[in-house]
Amino acid sequence: MVNHDVPDQLGYVRLMISLARVSWSQARLSEAHQTLEKALVLTETYRTFSKGNFYKGVIYLFLSLVNFELHKYPEAWLTLASANDIFHVETPRHFIPGMGSYFLQELCRTESFLQWPGNSINGIRLSTAFRAQMA
Repeated sequence: MVNHDVPDQLGYVRLMISLARVSWSQARLSEAHQTLEKALVLTETYRTFSKGNFYKGVIYLFLSLVNFELHKYPEAWLTLASANDIFHVETPRHFIPGMGSYFLQELCRTESFLQWPGNSINGIRLSTAFRAQMA
């Protein structure tokens, strides 16, 4: 798969995110988690995706919500921190076909309502600047 061209590589990652969204919406959380992990592996494998690519930020944010719902709080915290690191640099984009125009806003809104257990986890939130751009 490494030799696929850029549109194919983007398409595969978009497909994985979309499949995870379907699984998440149907409360198949373990399946959504596995699919998002596979999407992350693809972003590491394909040359199309740089280290701090916006797609990776979306995957990390989505993965943090899935981890939270699976009660994997340390993993949720780490993936949220990774998303936050990317979103401090990258600006919001609305060009992920197949995801729905407002899916990223839905992820951000959901993240803002999470009640994290333990004080150490509450310190990480998506940046205020990123939230303002998403509104």
